[in-house]
Amino acid sequence: MNDADLSSVSRKLLAQAGSTESFQIISLKGGGNNRVLELRTPTRSYAMKVYFTDPHDGRDRRTAEMLFAEYAWHCGIRCLPEMLASDKASSATLFSFIKGRNILPDEINEKRLKEAVDFFLGINREDNKADARKMPEASEACFSLPSHMESVARRIQRLNTLSPATPADYKSSRFITEHLRPAWKTIEASARKNISSYGPLAKTNLPTEERCISPSDFGFHNAIINERDNLIFFDFEYAGWDDPAKMVCDFFSQVDKPVPMSFFTEFVTETAQLYSKKENFLKRVQILLPVYKIKWCCIILNEFLKQDMQRRCFAQPGIDPETAKLKQLEKARTLLESICTEYIQA
Repeated sequence: MNDADLSSVSRKLLAQAGSTESFQIISLKGGGNNRVLELRTPTRSYAMKVYFTDPHDGRDRRTAEMLFAEYAWHCGIRCLPEMLASDKASSATLFSFIKGRNILPDEINEKRLKEAVDFFLGINREDNKADARKMPEASEACFSLPSHMESVARRIQRLNTLSPATPADYKSSRFITEHLRPAWKTIEASARKNISSYGPLAKTNLPTEERCISPSDFGFHNAIINERDNLIFFDFEYAGWDDPAKMVCDFFSQVDKPVPMSFFTEFVTETAQLYSKKENFLKRVQILLPVYKIKWCCIILNEFLKQDMQRRCFAQPGIDPETAKLKQLEKARTLLESICTEYIQA
C-alpha cells in the first residue's frame, strides 16, 4: 500500500469514526505481522492497523481482531484499545490510540500477573457466554490432545521444507536438523506416552463448557503500561475459541517478554477456577507445556519461511532479512537450550 492509498484509507476510517479533521500519518515500531500507524489530528490521535493479506494464507486477521475487540468491549473490559472503524476492502481497522510504554522484564510481578489473569477471566465470565457463542475458533485452535501434537508436528514439517539460500538459512537448516528435530522427537515421545495414560479422554474432543475465549498470542509482549500505570493489551488477530491449556502454555512459552515460571502455579490455579473439571485442565497443561515450548522455537524461526518473511517486510518496511534471521536463530537456540535442560537432560 503506497502513501496515497494509506492516506485514502486513513481518511475513510476517520470519517467512519466521525472525524473530518486533517491528519498526519506516523509509522509506529513493533508490528511483526502488520503495519501499525498513528493518525494524529489537531485534537487527538488514533491507531490504524493495516493487516497483511496473502492468497496462500486463509486467516482473516482483520475480522478476528475486530470481533474480539467488539466482544471484549461489550463485556465491559477496557484494558484494550477501542475498535472505532474497520474496512474490509483495504484490510484496515481504526482503534483508539493509547499512550504507553513497553513493560520491562523486572516489572513482570504480582500486580501485572493479576491484570493478565483478570483480563482472561473477564472475557470468559459466565454471563458473557451468550455473546461468546458468536466468536469464531482461534487460529490453530486445538480441542483434543492429538490435535495439539499434530499442530506442532506441522510446524516442524514446515521447517523441514526450507531450501537454504543464504548463510543464515544454512545455519538455521543445520540447527533444525541437528538440534530442534531431535529435541522434538524426544518431547513428542514423552508427551504421547503421557497422553496414552490419560485414559478414555486421550482422544476425546474438549467439551464446549471446558473451552475458552482466548486472546491468542497472549502475553506481556503484546501489552503496554498506560499513563495510569495499568496494562493495556493488544494484538488479537488470532483470537477465538480454544483450549485454555493452550493459552496457558503459550503464555509461559513466548520469549520477547518471558513470564517467570515462579508465577506458573498461581496463574494456572486462577485460570482453573473457570472449569468444573479442574483435574483434566491441569493434566493437559502438564502434558502440553514442553510441547508448546517446542512450538515457540518453530514460531521464532518463521522468518526463514518465505511467506512469513514477506509478512515481516510488510509490517516493517526496510528490515534487513538476513539480520532478522540471525537474530531469530539466536533466540531459538537460547529457548531450545532451556527446554533441553528442563525437559530432556533432567
